[in-house]
Amino acid sequence: MKKNITTIDQLDKAVDAFAKDLENKKKVVVLLQGDLGAGKTTFVQHLARKLGVESYTQSPTYTLLREYTMSTGSKLYHMDLYRIAHIEELQSMGIWDTLFQQEGVYCIEWPELLLGHLSHEELVYHLLLHSTEEKREVEIHKLSH
Repeated sequence: MKKNITTIDQLDKAVDAFAKDLENKKKVVVLLQGDLGAGKTTFVQHLARKLGVESYTQSPTYTLLREYTMSTGSKLYHMDLYRIAHIEELQSMGIWDTLFQQEGVYCIEWPELLLGHLSHEELVYHLLLHSTEEKREVEIHKLSH
């Protein structure tokens, strides 16, 4: 599915349709790829609101991982792997061992390190975000299930 987005209203509609596809799923991984400024964090912020997260959703660039509670009681995990050069760094921090162990929605920005390392247990979506001065484009691909 490909969506062209030129307004916040169009972004809300795209995120709303995506959020509906996530309903009643126990574990979902959302991989967000795109250049700096393409809208990865903004997409996650809108998705978090649609999923009932009441607190402000911040970029986890410096903290690597932020955790939020959705209206269902499940968690939304927001990761940013921009500063991670090798998958071994996630292993040495203990993140790799606990990654995807809990039910919830895992939104991962800059996921290139994880591609090819995900199990087939998770429902995985790959979002490609592109931006120009006039518009943003979101391509959503379902990779499993």
